[in-house]
Amino acid sequence: MAEDDGRTLRRRASSPMKSINKGARGLLGQTTLAELVRPKRVLVRGMRVDGGNGTRSVLTEHDVRRTWQVLSSSMTIGEALARLAKHKVLSAPMLKIAEDGPRIEFSDEWPEDVPYPDIVGFVGVRDILDTCLSDLQEALENISKPQTDMLKTMAHLKLIAPDIESRKIENIQGFDGDFLFQNQAKCSLLDVLVKAFLVPKRTTDVYRRSNSLEQEESEMDIHKAVHRLGLFDTKARVTGVVSQSDVLNFLVEHMDHLGSITKHTVEEIGLGMPKPVICVDSTTSALQAFDKMYKHNLSAVGVVSPNTHIIIGNLSMSDLRCLSFENFGYLVLPVSEFLVLLASNRGEDVETPHQVQQKPALLTVSPESAFAEVLHMFSKNRIHRVYVVDSQSGVPVGVITPTDVIQAVTTTVYQKGEQNAEATPTP
Repeated sequence: MAEDDGRTLRRRASSPMKSINKGARGLLGQTTLAELVRPKRVLVRGMRVDGGNGTRSVLTEHDVRRTWQVLSSSMTIGEALARLAKHKVLSAPMLKIAEDGPRIEFSDEWPEDVPYPDIVGFVGVRDILDTCLSDLQEALENISKPQTDMLKTMAHLKLIAPDIESRKIENIQGFDGDFLFQNQAKCSLLDVLVKAFLVPKRTTDVYRRSNSLEQEESEMDIHKAVHRLGLFDTKARVTGVVSQSDVLNFLVEHMDHLGSITKHTVEEIGLGMPKPVICVDSTTSALQAFDKMYKHNLSAVGVVSPNTHIIIGNLSMSDLRCLSFENFGYLVLPVSEFLVLLASNRGEDVETPHQVQQKPALLTVSPESAFAEVLHMFSKNRIHRVYVVDSQSGVPVGVITPTDVIQAVTTTVYQKGEQNAEATPTP
């Protein structure tokens, strides 16, 4: 089943009806998109000379300039994945840069005396996986056979890895992001979230963008919400990127202004539930799990114990981003072993696959958990998925994504009542 496209939300009706996210909508309506891309003011502790009394510790405010990573069309798949992993992002704007063109990592590093390259679109891990799947079909077929020679399949993957790693990303078409003219940064964040994040346009040439956020039905991507928006100026230069995670961090920073919704539970809001949870058991190969993820239009799948169906982990596109091509053969391994080896390669404290299967995932909530708890969990752990598990059985009954959270704070949500209805987000 495809992920929620972000355009409907369960509405709880009561009599009289009382909105529980009026505060959140008010905050978003008074905030402009520009505020999420401005330099961030932080407190820095330093030492100051205090006359003849020596030095003392003081706090001073500093503006931290924001930077945005970009990819070059002349990069290889291996180089692109390495850059995405380095900056811990799943997608970035791709610029059409020739082989002999300037080598830049951030959008503002482009030389002033050289014409800015065309913006091709966003390219991410999922888009790269799409281009690789045809090469992985033989391995997928071998893994599916009852009597599979795992070592032979691993050797096959290692053999084709160099060719995949060295391919250019120039022809990869991405659909994980969209672009807006920077003047639209003056629009309210509520307006942008509803009309650009939750009801997205197809990614197209930024030069054909209008200065209006009005949606044309023929341009709408009916499959899923947009996860990030890029801003460009009159010279078609990338001037900012706002992701769903940026929005969630903003909500956490302004928690006191969100109103009563923060105290309502996951079940009361209908946050991420009821929703089918696509999972794989821990003995499924990582390659099969990524293939299932792609076919269901997901960025992650839950990992469950084959015996108890209790959720024990999460496999996401970010894990594929961290896989080096010299370890491409890891894809044949069961998901539980694959995740342990990736963590080991990153220098993290790891446990054996058996130990992993014996304990529940940490990043879960119950239907009785408060909205504020979910928000903090997303922001603190820099994750894109929180599973809702039954308090008694530990079995997943829902899954919350950033899109679900954005729906909850932008759509008029009512307290739980006698009947449910569908609501369409309105600014």
